[in-house]
Amino acid sequence: MNILGINGSLRRQSLNLSLLKAAGDHFDQDTVFDIVSLADLPFYNEDLDGDNKPQPVVTFKQRIEDADALLFATPEFNHSVPGVLQNAIDWASRPAFNSPLT
Repeated sequence: MNILGINGSLRRQSLNLSLLKAAGDHFDQDTVFDIVSLADLPFYNEDLDGDNKPQPVVTFKQRIEDADALLFATPEFNHSVPGVLQNAIDWASRPAFNSPLT
């Protein structure tokens, strides 16, 4: 099983990052667990969402595609998800009906 951890915070000392790392300590030896950073993803812009997407976006979407499961850990900002996580979801959910999240 290949599990991709997604942290909704960019802070170096993020509690959510610590939670993801702790979760990773509990998977069996046959599970590959990796945590992706969202720091390099540009803001979603449909002008960039063509055939020549930015490389961080291509890499992020491929990592989701390769995963069997996603594990999210995120803080709450103003009664919602942080902008960095929403931005990642916006990139990952495109194109509609044919995205890595489908």
